[in-house]
Amino acid sequence: MKKIVSKVTAFMLVFALVVGFAPVTKGSAKSKAFNNIKVKNATAFDGMDIGNTLKIEVKASFVKGIKQKERKALQKYTYSSNNTDVATVSKQGVVTAKAPGKAKITVTTKSKKYKKASVKLAVEVESDYDMLFKYSDLYFILPEGTSSSTVKPGDADEQGHQYDIKTQNFTAKMNDFVFASENSSVVDVDANGVLTLKGYGESEVSAYYKDDEDAAHEVTIHVMTQSEFEQAQANGDLSNEPENSFEEEVDSDDVPSDTDDDEEPEDA
Repeated sequence: MKKIVSKVTAFMLVFALVVGFAPVTKGSAKSKAFNNIKVKNATAFDGMDIGNTLKIEVKASFVKGIKQKERKALQKYTYSSNNTDVATVSKQGVVTAKAPGKAKITVTTKSKKYKKASVKLAVEVESDYDMLFKYSDLYFILPEGTSSSTVKPGDADEQGHQYDIKTQNFTAKMNDFVFASENSSVVDVDANGVLTLKGYGESEVSAYYKDDEDAAHEVTIHVMTQSEFEQAQANGDLSNEPENSFEEEVDSDDVPSDTDDDEEPEDA
């Protein structure tokens, strides 16, 4: 009996060892087909203009043993953008620049048979654009005895001039700008460009486009009592500058020449 038990025990031990060291196929890690992938034309996406489109060109590096025929079939990718407000990407890898700013495009291999490989592409969108406040000076009345008053974008001052921003070659809302007030005890400004008139005097309110500080401008806000405004108006002390406009540069080719084409050449 002891011999039978010993044989059974020995058999179970051997069986356990064999099963324990047998290769596991189910759920095993996928093999590699790609060493890496990269975007060949990555530098072309640094400084795209709004509205431009550009196709991503991917170059794959394969591990040894992946045959040429299989390589061609493996070169299929998925694309995604982390900021579709700035740049979108199609299923074919075509990037469209939508607005100034930065985005990252992720390119990933599509094969289910092998381990996936991916690469991130940095996209920066720029534009030839500008912005400015419609008027250089705005005059608002804060009634005496009133602690504060609110001025929203689009509201007009005492001269009928509108508190607003103009943009060129791009569209933006007031909350697309960053605002600051030079003297917050006179005028405060929030993230949406809403002014709070808090005291008498003047303050320069500046704004720049959130994705480009070069697109910036300022307006001087004057806060007055009714009597101060009427007196300044009577004295002609109010700035009455017309609406600001974007000035176009004159092309040198359009400048008329001082030379008279009809003038006959001098005799030699």
